[in-house]
Amino acid sequence: MDDLNQQIVDAGNWWFNPWWLEDRWYSPGATVQKVDIVEAIELLKTVLTKEWVMSLGDDPFRHCFIQLIHFGKGLSQLSNIYQQAKKLRLALELDGHESIIDSYKRVEQAGSAKLELFMAYVMSETGYDVSFIKAKPKKGRTPDILVDLQGNRFVVECKSLQDSVTEQWFDDYVSEFGRLVMFLIPTGYEVAYRPIDIELDPSDYGYPNYGSYKLAATVDALPIIQKLKQIGPFTPKYQYHDLGSKGELYIAPSGVGLTGRMAIPEITQAFVSRRLLSNGVKKAAAQILEYGLPGMVSVFYTSPPDIGVLKCDLLKLFAADIDAYKLVIGVLIFPAQNILRYIQPIWVSNPYADNKAEDFGLPSLLSKELDPLV
Repeated sequence: MDDLNQQIVDAGNWWFNPWWLEDRWYSPGATVQKVDIVEAIELLKTVLTKEWVMSLGDDPFRHCFIQLIHFGKGLSQLSNIYQQAKKLRLALELDGHESIIDSYKRVEQAGSAKLELFMAYVMSETGYDVSFIKAKPKKGRTPDILVDLQGNRFVVECKSLQDSVTEQWFDDYVSEFGRLVMFLIPTGYEVAYRPIDIELDPSDYGYPNYGSYKLAATVDALPIIQKLKQIGPFTPKYQYHDLGSKGELYIAPSGVGLTGRMAIPEITQAFVSRRLLSNGVKKAAAQILEYGLPGMVSVFYTSPPDIGVLKCDLLKLFAADIDAYKLVIGVLIFPAQNILRYIQPIWVSNPYADNKAEDFGLPSLLSKELDPLV
């Protein structure tokens, strides 16, 4: 990545290597043709200019758009480039677009801006009149999008929750845990590890002030490490170890085909749900209530939640304080790693809301454009 960063900095633009012009990416009858991509790139150049690239400093690859352009080459990237250009082209035609474009250019706000651009595009494509809501001084945070259906108006508040510190810490923890164990598996053996609880609660590791991920991984992997170090020429070929609260360990000769192998820990669903509800839905509901119009909440989170758990938690949230959520007609969750790539979202209606999703034609919209899990 350092070499690529330097190439972008030296060139002073992101289009210095126009790989998308190669004819090998295009075939007759394909949805996206070369002329479409060329037009898309030209539009993107007018928004994401040379001056913008310079504003990113020595690490332009931090921005999601630079990653999209240069992280691999292929039909998937071409499709995503084309789709992002379509969203930006539409946004430039909508009232209040200045702030959303400015947000998209900023590394720390690009994730939220992508979601807003996506939702504005979806609403507009289905025939709604759409505009971005301009923030008013001293009025606090407002919803992001105003949607008008023949005079019947509602708002959309978008929340992009990406806890980069937590996610990076646990990614490093998992990598270190796996490295410690795999390094010690003797030649001619295979190992299966089944933890009692595969979910890890960040609060058990000091959230939000984490310590060393290496130390945490070493402590958690220690029972496995000790058993692997005991393997020798005279120890049984087949072994089973009850590690108590840490789980179970199976050791066997290679080729036996142990099932399960090394289970990969994940962040607990309870933590994911708390983040979605507290940092996402609760804050969005307050903004919608303050604005005074019915609205929907659209949330993007990089760690996919358990659908059943999330739906139950949302319904409990709505029921616990009906007045606070009376204007929230529903919540749309995008459990995706990259909002530019379509992944089926999750829609949960609020049965206690003053207005229903049907009042605004949302069920047909969601079914036609998003086909969410309901």
